[in-house]
Amino acid sequence: MDDYRSQYGALQRRFEDAIEGLAKQSTATQAAQSRIMDADYVEEASQLVKAQCCNRQAMPC
Repeated sequence: MDDYRSQYGALQRRFEDAIEGLAKQSTATQAAQSRIMDADYVEEASQLVKAQCCNRQAMPC
C-alpha cells in the first residue's frame, strides 16, 4: 500500500508540474501576443499620422 501511495504521489506531482509549466507558457504567450498587438497598433497609428500630415500639406506620401 505504501508503494502505491508513493507512486501515486509521484504521478500527481508530475501532473502538477506539467500544469504549472503550461500555465507559465500560456502567460508568456499572452504577454508576447500583447506586445505584438501593441507594436502593430503603433505601426498603424504612425501610418495614419503620416497620411494625415501629407493630406494637410497636400503632399504625396
